Amino acid sequence: MTSLDDILVRLEAVALLKRMKRRYKYKEMEKLLGLEVSLLGKYVKGRLIPGRKRAENLLRKTKEIIDIQREIVESLSPSIYNYPELTNLSATAPDLLLYLAIRSYRIYRDRDITKLLSIEGGGLILASLLATLLDKGLVYALRDHYTSDAIIEPYPPTGGMLKYRKFVALPKKALNPRDKVLIVDDIAWTGNTIKILLKLAKREGAKVVGVFCLGVTSEELAEKIEKEYNVEFKYFIKVKYTPLV
Repeated sequence: MTSLDDILVRLEAVALLKRMKRRYKYKEMEKLLGLEVSLLGKYVKGRLIPGRKRAENLLRKTKEIIDIQREIVESLSPSIYNYPELTNLSATAPDLLLYLAIRSYRIYRDRDITKLLSIEGGGLILASLLATLLDKGLVYALRDHYTSDAIIEPYPPTGGMLKYRKFVALPKKALNPRDKVLIVDDIAWTGNTIKILLKLAKREGAKVVGVFCLGVTSEELAEKIEKEYNVEFKYFIKVKYTPLV
């Protein structure tokens, strides 16, 4: 295991300890985890990072205690935005954001990727962290904003707020035929945004090696895109569809 992987295991353990502290008091954590309050406090406050073996043990125990998927879903719930969105999570749960970035990194660390492609919005938060950990370039498209020398894809007409979105623009120099691209977004509601990013990558001759989203509304949506575009689609959770109004 590389030194980066070793560090990330330890940071993941700290992230889950921080999450656990939101649900339990230190004395309760001491009983559940078998570590002294003083030591747990240093981990949670970032004054000390556990060693590799202890981190692995803490990960095993915390995952038995915490329902991670529930924590993610609840943190995505309406707050800043009145629908599930990664910005809601990033504003209130930086521990989960770190956890998600590390988990995403493990999925793609050994893949042949040259760039990540995303779009302005919540998905760009996760894409930025993942690109940093992978040490790969990140480019992103803009919604309804013309830029010079950009390629344009129209946005399919939909209901709610999305009816005001007319197009997506990506600078022409963002991708090239030598690029092997991972598309990243937060929540795939209808799949339209993912399809547009796939089309933009294709127009520039880049090869898409995968699509990654934090969540999707259904397994069928992901499977349909996989079949239609012949691309691997991975995600962490399923979220309830919420119309944008």
